[in-house]
Amino acid sequence: MASTSKRQEMWNLSDMVSYLLDDEEISAGLTKDDLTSLHNPDLGFLQVLRGALEYQGFNPKAILREMIRRRYTYIAAQKEEIVWDLTNKEGEFRTTPASKASDCISSNGPLVKDIEILIFMFLHRNNHISKIIKKSLPGIASILEHLREKYDINDETRKSGTALGVSDITLPRIAGVMPAVAVKLFHARLVKETVPFLTIPGVKYDDEISHDTDTDVAGASGSKVSNITHAICCPFLPSLHPKAAKGPSHIHGIMLYVAIRLDDIIHRKEKDITCLEDLATYYRAGYDSPVTPGATRLEVMKRVGLIEKTSGEFSAEAKRINRACTKALESLRSEDPFHSTLLNMVRSGAIE
Repeated sequence: MASTSKRQEMWNLSDMVSYLLDDEEISAGLTKDDLTSLHNPDLGFLQVLRGALEYQGFNPKAILREMIRRRYTYIAAQKEEIVWDLTNKEGEFRTTPASKASDCISSNGPLVKDIEILIFMFLHRNNHISKIIKKSLPGIASILEHLREKYDINDETRKSGTALGVSDITLPRIAGVMPAVAVKLFHARLVKETVPFLTIPGVKYDDEISHDTDTDVAGASGSKVSNITHAICCPFLPSLHPKAAKGPSHIHGIMLYVAIRLDDIIHRKEKDITCLEDLATYYRAGYDSPVTPGATRLEVMKRVGLIEKTSGEFSAEAKRINRACTKALESLRSEDPFHSTLLNMVRSGAIE
C-alpha cells in the first residue's frame, strides 16, 4: 500500500519531548521522532478520518506509561492483524488492492497513531467512547471497539468531583497528555467546536465598532468576524497559557468563558452543572499541567498567533476578545457564590 501524507509547518517542541523521554519506560517505547511526529499530526489522515465519521488532575507520564504497557500486552496476545481503510466507507472500511497506507489503520499500528485517533475522536465527538461507538458506522465502531479493548479505556460516567485512579485511561486524559495536539487540531479547524467560535464574545462585532486590527472576514450574518485562531475554542488551551502572564497580559477571560460555556452545554440535559469553585479547580489543574514547560507554552501560543512572535506579547486582537469575554463573565452564573472570586482571578491573572 502506497504511503501519502500531508503535513503543515513542523512544530518542534523539544523541551516537552525531553520531559517525557527522561522516563526510562516511555523512552523505551517511544522515540524523539515519535513524539515530534505526534505534535505534527498527519492532517491529511485526519481529514480522511473526519470524513469517515461525518477535568481532574492526573499524571500524564502515568497515563502514557500505562498505554505503552497495555499496547505491548495486547499485541503479544493478538492472533491476527486487522487493517481498516478509512476511504472504503461503503465497504465497511475493508482494505482493497487500491488501499493506501496513509488512509489505513492497523491493529498493530504505532502507539502515536492510536493516540492521534483517540484524541481526534474525543475532540470531534466530545463524548464517552461507548456513545461514540453507538453512533458510528459499523466499520468505525469496530476500530473504536479495538482501541477501547487494547487500552482498556474507562468509559464509566461520573459526576463532577468523582476521583479516578491514577492509571485509569479515559479519552479526556489521553487528550490531556498531549494538550498541544488538541490546540493544533482546533487551530486547523479539524474538530467540532462544542463552544462555537462565533458565540465567543468579541469574535463577532458590528461594522460601526472601531478597531485597529485585521478583522475583515465576513460572518454569516454580515457582521465582521475576528481573524483570531479557532484554538480559543479548545478546552485544553489553559495548559499552554504562559505561567508568567498576569495583570493585563493574559487571556484567562477567554479560556474561563469557554470553560463555563462548555460545562453548560455538556450538562444541559441533566442540568447538573459544575459549581464555579470546582470548575476553577479543574481549570487550575489544566493550567498547572506539568507536561507543558514554559518554552512549549510560549512556542504554541506564537504558532497559533495568540502571542506576537516579535514582541512576545499577547496580540491586540487576543487582548480585545479577552476584554469582551471578561465583561461577559460579569453576568455569567452571577448567582454562584464563587462568582466574585472567579472574576478577581480573571481580572488579576492570578490563577495559582
